[in-house]
Amino acid sequence: MSAHHYFRAFGYCDSGQIPWLLVTQLMCESGKPLSALVNERIAKFPASGEINRKVSDAKATIKTVEAHYKPNAIAVDYVDGLSLEYPPGVSIYARRTRTLNSFER
Repeated sequence: MSAHHYFRAFGYCDSGQIPWLLVTQLMCESGKPLSALVNERIAKFPASGEINRKVSDAKATIKTVEAHYKPNAIAVDYVDGLSLEYPPGVSIYARRTRTLNSFER
């Protein structure tokens, strides 16, 4: 699970406090321990984690990914690389690393 949480109502700022307040509220309302809530999310939304690939030309590779996957995306962002969103909650994120000629997705 990501340690970065951005909230629209919080000016799209990163906050570690708001998520824990929401998790605490959910634990109180459901009566479930944190471990049960986490296991439910992992089962429902499996994640690959960060995958790094060495490529000969990271910029060209990201452009190829964009050309192939952008047409069906419901949202596109270029803040720190390429971010494509699809329903329901599926996303692709690709960016160049700063030290290697590779990209992360």
